[in-house]
Amino acid sequence: MSIVFEHKVIIKEHHLDFIGHVNHATYLQILEQVRWDLITERNYGIDHIKKMGISPIVLEVNIKYRKELLLRDVVTIKTETQLSKSKTHYIQQIMYKDDGEVACSAKIKFGLFDMNLRALVDADEEWKFAIGV
Repeated sequence: MSIVFEHKVIIKEHHLDFIGHVNHATYLQILEQVRWDLITERNYGIDHIKKMGISPIVLEVNIKYRKELLLRDVVTIKTETQLSKSKTHYIQQIMYKDDGEVACSAKIKFGLFDMNLRALVDADEEWKFAIGV
């Protein structure tokens, strides 16, 4: 069973495009930052990744945009990991506006990449903890 990691983000000026809402690519950046916050808070940040030579990598993203986000909107991103028996796994992220409406949802297929072997590897117990499983 996995935990549900919740993280709040305030939409700021640098998130906006020329028409005043969050650009589609910026949603992906926000979601990625939340995934980094999850593993960093669980002691598996960039320094640990460099030391171990093993990093998460995104293999596929399916994202659905539901409601636009505007300047100073506060959103809550809920992140949950779904491990499989293979070397690829899924993270479900849902971004909620303050009124409870879903701004976007994303399902990310990812793997754990050994930078020396240049291949996906199985998730060990330390990594499972880092991603909240």
